[in-house]
Amino acid sequence: MEDKNIQMDETVAEDSIVTLLGEDGIEHNFIEVAQIEYQEKLYLILQPLELLDDMAEDEALVFRVDPTDGENARF
Repeated sequence: MEDKNIQMDETVAEDSIVTLLGEDGIEHNFIEVAQIEYQEKLYLILQPLELLDDMAEDEALVFRVDPTDGENARF
């Protein structure tokens, strides 16, 4: 059986870990690979620490960050 956990490199800083709350109420942890600003909007490229269903180890997800009035941003 394939191990679905990505091995964390010792160089990954704790502050590069992003936790997102899914619609199902489950938290998912990601490594922030990059931030991109495009047409005055911020996008994050995130790679899950634990692989999601039907996702290969070398894949990542792109999320648009929508600012909110509170402490947390909306993805």
